[in-house]
Amino acid sequence: MIINSQNLEALLLKFDNNRTVETEIYENLLQILLDNKDFSLDELVLILRSITRRFEMHSDYIKILKLLVTMLRNNMNVVEYSENVIDVCGTGGDQKNLLNISTSVALVLAGCGVKVAKHGNKAITSKSGSADVLASSFAQSIDKSFVLDSLDKVGLAFLFAPYFHPIMRNIVPIRQKIKERTIFNLIGPLVNPLKPEKQLIGVFNQDSAKKIAEFIAQDSQIKEALVINSVDGMDEFSVFDDTHCYHVKSGEVIYYKINPELFGVKRYDKSQLKFLLGQDSNYNFQQLQNLLSNSNKSGDLNIVYRDMVLLNSALALCLAQNLEFSNNAVSICNKSLESGQAQEILDYFIAHNKNS
Repeated sequence: MIINSQNLEALLLKFDNNRTVETEIYENLLQILLDNKDFSLDELVLILRSITRRFEMHSDYIKILKLLVTMLRNNMNVVEYSENVIDVCGTGGDQKNLLNISTSVALVLAGCGVKVAKHGNKAITSKSGSADVLASSFAQSIDKSFVLDSLDKVGLAFLFAPYFHPIMRNIVPIRQKIKERTIFNLIGPLVNPLKPEKQLIGVFNQDSAKKIAEFIAQDSQIKEALVINSVDGMDEFSVFDDTHCYHVKSGEVIYYKINPELFGVKRYDKSQLKFLLGQDSNYNFQQLQNLLSNSNKSGDLNIVYRDMVLLNSALALCLAQNLEFSNNAVSICNKSLESGQAQEILDYFIAHNKNS
């Protein structure tokens, strides 16, 4: 079927309301978005919103995810690596505008000796994404050779999404025009160019977390994942409330709730959320620096931020190393902070930026 400006409105009405939609229509609409030509920006916004609504409201969400993930994986710059890696990634879109938790977790986890492939992007639905805060420490045009070199030397690679997904550059102006979460918030963690077999994925609401878990259960690339969303609405493991957790392994999804006490971490009153609020990339990077450099000192250390990072790092460590949920995992992660290992890894990237 040929889709053009003349029949687009009628087709999207059918797309929104019909119980079943032909695969060809899905493929054509997704390809139109990825090509970003022959249609106005306003028309492309309508298409993206319609696809996002379809994912949220209809039962064929697995079909949408499979088609889009397959398109992006087939067009990405794959990085081959001989060892298993893990990704720790939030979808964004929870409208909390927090400090960069998953970026901090990646550094702590690498300091524990875990190989981490951090796939990230600039902020679209928040004030500062992982690429924004890390731009304060190193260049974004990171090629494959540096990715492999940094994995070997410090156990952490950062993969700036537009560099490894050139086709995704066409989506950026559409998402920026919308300025709200879309299905592309959910796709990023599923198309890591290093193809990690294990992933900790934070999602902006429980319904979408469940859908992502169901997709991963049918996916041949990701072998095991924890897909989480906190009861208080974060795409993180919360220190303020219980957290929904979908554990995906061997094609099965097991749901349970987890909480800070399970890891020996204090549960904070929700009034303390103010200590996790982020600002621009420079502010967030300074908070990250303070966390890593002052972890064993008194003074301006943000305790809530530290415990939030330790809690999420411990969960990721348990996934990576098949550990039981306990305060022992938190202790291991805390050693990464107090020993300066996490700081040394960040320093490595800072030094690279100065020399590049």
